[in-house]
Amino acid sequence: MGAVPVHYHPLRTLRVDPDGTAVLFVSGKSVRHRDKRRQDLPPVWAMNGAIYVFRTGTLFDPEPSLFGERSVAYPMPHPSGLSIDDPDDWTEVERHLAQAMREHARG
Repeated sequence: MGAVPVHYHPLRTLRVDPDGTAVLFVSGKSVRHRDKRRQDLPPVWAMNGAIYVFRTGTLFDPEPSLFGERSVAYPMPHPSGLSIDDPDDWTEVERHLAQAMREHARG
C-alpha cells in the first residue's frame, strides 16, 4: 500500500455527470460541499499489488479471490511501493534503482 497524495484524496476528487456538471466523486454532491481544508482529511491508501499473502483456500471459495473477509494493511514507504503500469512508471523505477545503487556503492 502506498499513501495517496492529499490532492488526490477520494473526498476531494470529482466526476463529471452526463450533463457536464462536476460533482464530488464519493457523495455526488456539489463541489461547493467539499471539505474546505485538505489538512483535516484522514489519510488514505492505495493498493499497489507489491505483496499478496493469503490462505490458499480463498482461491477455492465459491467466489475465488486473493482477499479474505479480513485484509491487513502493509503501508510501504516510497519508493518501495511503486507500481509499474506503463512506460513512465518503468522509467521512474529505473531512476530509483539507479539512485539506490549509487548510494550503495558510496557505502
